[in-house]
Amino acid sequence: FSGKSILISLLVEDSRKIEIHAGDTYLIRGFTGKYDFSFTSSVLQIDGAQFNARLSCPDTVSVKFVRSHLRAPLSLEASIMPSGTDDTTPIVVKDLSAGGAGIDSSKPIGGIGDKITLTLPVEFERKKVNLSLASTIRHVTESGSGLRTGVEFENASQHDKLMLHYYVHAL
Repeated sequence: FSGKSILISLLVEDSRKIEIHAGDTYLIRGFTGKYDFSFTSSVLQIDGAQFNARLSCPDTVSVKFVRSHLRAPLSLEASIMPSGTDDTTPIVVKDLSAGGAGIDSSKPIGGIGDKITLTLPVEFERKKVNLSLASTIRHVTESGSGLRTGVEFENASQHDKLMLHYYVHAL
């Protein structure tokens, strides 16, 4: 990256520019959907008229693998059934990948490590298909007026994996 730089647009808050100055050093963080990265960079030049700044390219970038499948945002009504019961609970799938999903619910659907079955209505070649995916709850957090639960699919059949892959990439 020798001789190269990064061009950024400056943030504006309440119609005021957020001040940065040439020579300042910042920690830059980002997420690609699969990798978390960070690096330090110094401000080389400010163009106040255009709200742009030129930053130095880093010597090194710290990269951490976060998830193996890129998640696609959506809002899909589905249902879950805790393992060992016949009780279904309506939920909304907010993001989906071939390996897992982010679920919004109004009440708890289980704790970390609990097993559930996610019934997911997907469309394949203009036909509705219900996938029943064995899943494990990996995290639970508060979200707005309910809960966000992250699940990982387990032992999905080749058919279900292909359907998920096709569906996610068609979103």
